Amino acid sequence: MNKQQFIDSLGQRFASLPEQDQLAILRDYEAYYQQRQLDGLTEEDIARELGHPLSVAKDALFSAPPSSSWTESSLPPLPPPPEAAPIYSTDGRKPDMARLVGVGIALFFLNVMLAIPLLASVWSVLISLVASALAGMLSPLAYAAEVVWDSGFDYHKLMISLGIAGIGMLLAGLALSAGKLLYKATKAYILWNYRTWKGKS
Repeated sequence: MNKQQFIDSLGQRFASLPEQDQLAILRDYEAYYQQRQLDGLTEEDIARELGHPLSVAKDALFSAPPSSSWTESSLPPLPPPPEAAPIYSTDGRKPDMARLVGVGIALFFLNVMLAIPLLASVWSVLISLVASALAGMLSPLAYAAEVVWDSGFDYHKLMISLGIAGIGMLLAGLALSAGKLLYKATKAYILWNYRTWKGKS
């Protein structure tokens, strides 16, 4: 609901009042809209903040004194403005560039000195684990190729290759679980960086 729709709807609720009283009430809400727009809110945001025109009108009528005329002091108080907005905002307000630069530099050094080397090391371990699991599971194929090329079968080597394949399967299960956990942790860390830089963490 935009400003004009809100004011028109509110005016309809006060139709039974004298015209000068209607104008006094609507002027207050017009002024409130102007003030909140200077704070960076859209007309729709302000309408949501005020509430439905019917509720606003009921509050105004029931809080009015039993006199025949409205005065500025008899109008119900407008809702207080919300707390200060985040330093970085995407709703049209300008971000605090000094803060963005400062936080960006701090995050850069945190990532370069600590987070990236640590994550790279952990991911390297995971890649090594995956490679070991694949090598283990492929060991029976490697033994089969050896038998074909050398034309010799060795029962002990077959058992060893099957045992290594079993170990490879266990490592594959471990690598899968560790990979999911590491992926979630990395994604959460990247999101934390983004939210911290924007001032939303």
